[in-house]
Amino acid sequence: MKKKINRQEIIDKLCQYDVYMIMRNINENDYDWLSDIREYGFQGYANYTDQELINEWEESEDGYNSMIKHNEQPYEIINTMSVSRVPSDMEQDTKAFGSRT
Repeated sequence: MKKKINRQEIIDKLCQYDVYMIMRNINENDYDWLSDIREYGFQGYANYTDQELINEWEESEDGYNSMIKHNEQPYEIINTMSVSRVPSDMEQDTKAFGSRT
């Protein structure tokens, strides 16, 4: 039985997998995907409909799981959902960039 994951967890995993794929492609001197993203843009997973996000995850899940199995992820995903607020020593810096705290 597969573990249910929420929308943000899918977005986090897709972003992590995208970074991995970009890095892997660069290491293989393949710049096509990165160049396409820069030329045509990317709407961002947060702007996907639920169905678009599910479809993207279904296309990427096997590759993502292989990346994890081989411990090749470029970074660890940090659960930001449990953070209730920005620490006070960071408030000033984030306000300068217009972030919501």
